[in-house]
Amino acid sequence: MKQRTLELFLPDALADWEIGFLTAHLAGGHGRPLPGGFTIRTVAESKAPRTTMGGLRVAVDATLDEVASERPAVFVLPGSSAWDEGQHGAALERAKALVDDGVVVAAICGATSGLARVGLLDDRDHTSNAREYLLGTGYAGTERYVEAPAVFDRGVVTAGATDAVAWTATVMRAVDAYTSNVIDAWEQLYLTSRPEHFFALMTALQGGGEAV
Repeated sequence: MKQRTLELFLPDALADWEIGFLTAHLAGGHGRPLPGGFTIRTVAESKAPRTTMGGLRVAVDATLDEVASERPAVFVLPGSSAWDEGQHGAALERAKALVDDGVVVAAICGATSGLARVGLLDDRDHTSNAREYLLGTGYAGTERYVEAPAVFDRGVVTAGATDAVAWTATVMRAVDAYTSNVIDAWEQLYLTSRPEHFFALMTALQGGGEAV
């Protein structure tokens, strides 16, 4: 499988815990891409490093302007209070353009409010931190809100702040990162900690694990 790019937007004070599963399991340990896996590229409005909620400083690989003509496999928007403050409009415009181009956009926590503000959730099933949370955006999609850990509809993955595992698994399925038995076993292992799911995951990985 051809190497693909996970483009990770870095908002101000991004939520560390929301993206850790996704970046680790798509790119592999120590930043080494898995065979047929994903290379992670961090993007922001400028090249200045970003500081996460947990105080980690993260380097920016490219600006949004520099990647404007590029088409990643998935564009990831982590949570941050900056979305509620109406920041990062350029990233939301990129999200709209990429969805129109058939790219998966994955938003979690506060980033879902950003998608709501630019109309991406008006006509798609979606979820977030709570239905009431999105009402404050004034969007027109409240009837499409789903009480679920994570939702994928027509190129857009959404989830709330406490559902990083379900969100990660849903993104994996949306981009065909692994076979369904690998993703199902991984998700159940991290949701339940039950040993049978660990053994199911190891068995599935021994079978190759890559989607075709």
